[in-house]
Amino acid sequence: MLVDAENFTYIFDNPISDEDENLNKVKTALLIIQKDFESNKGFSPITVRPIPLFAIGFFKIEPATQKLLNNRYIDSVQEINSEKHICKVNLQAIWNKSYKDKSFPQFKYLVYSKDKDLDFNKEYTLQSALWVKIEFKDDCEAVFRKISMIFKKIINDSAVKQEYKKEEDLVTALRDDCGFSKYKAQSIVDIFLASISLYSSSISSSISGRLFSSRDLKNNTTTYLFNNSMGSYFNWLEHGLRRMLADTHNGNYYVINNSGKEAKETNLLLGVFESWDLLSFEMNGGENSQLYIYINQVRHLDNIVNNPGAYKNRLLEKVAQRHLLSVKMLTYLYEGDFDSDKIWDILEDYFLGVIPERVKENCRREDPGIKFD
Repeated sequence: MLVDAENFTYIFDNPISDEDENLNKVKTALLIIQKDFESNKGFSPITVRPIPLFAIGFFKIEPATQKLLNNRYIDSVQEINSEKHICKVNLQAIWNKSYKDKSFPQFKYLVYSKDKDLDFNKEYTLQSALWVKIEFKDDCEAVFRKISMIFKKIINDSAVKQEYKKEEDLVTALRDDCGFSKYKAQSIVDIFLASISLYSSSISSSISGRLFSSRDLKNNTTTYLFNNSMGSYFNWLEHGLRRMLADTHNGNYYVINNSGKEAKETNLLLGVFESWDLLSFEMNGGENSQLYIYINQVRHLDNIVNNPGAYKNRLLEKVAQRHLLSVKMLTYLYEGDFDSDKIWDILEDYFLGVIPERVKENCRREDPGIKFD
């Protein structure tokens, strides 16, 4: 069974929850049901794949191909960006009609990898895409220039003088000139250095070797020697920001992911820019989360459906009992007016399996069947 996970999120919905949190709760609930069967009966009538599969994918499709697809698979393609011809494609509908001889994950893999053994790929040309929702900060360009100049000054000094620079030099400069906290500045520098390594190894085709070398000192301090090719990295950052600003409309930015490199590069750029507080983003590769559920045996499920009041999930009961015990134990400690030494004695006994009698009594008042293993 390919089940739409979003159909069950209403069960967990509340004013402070979000869609992702509710989807995780659906997956957790299904896994608890499966694991409880396995624990008590040795097997489970259902097997759940908790990793969601998107029924709808994003692709660049030329108008003529869109028409052909919609003629064969009614309303399976919806164009969401007319400039780049980005479309939502209902892959589940296509799979259901023509490719049920394969599993849905296998079908999706063949589509995205453009495997020629799949006749769908021979008939229709689709280019996978990503939909990125971006919210730029009002002063993002000014902040970008300021942080870039701080880094460039230290890096150019290192390259010209062939002098190793401490990571702390970069952190201190950000704190003093931009007003970042120590931890925020450290985070920016960590991501900055990691992105340089990724850029030189995976993104740039014109750079041979690393853009900096590092040296560890005896006091556990790492120093860095930058070379003159660092200019290409900053040009890449600047070009990437300008492209995103120009191509983002109403908060939507689309990436044509032909080789897989485009997604990696975009993700790296967005990560750097978000760490610099230039923007916030959400990257989507599809919509409408689907969960794979295998039905191994029907009888046990029929029994539960016909008599739901008799169903008990022992695993969930154990979780609830542990939670109750933790709450009562903490209440006992906080309201007991114990001195520090006594608290440590109680805690040591607790972790050795010795639970105070008063805590047990308080637990039994709420759950008479609770067991203390």
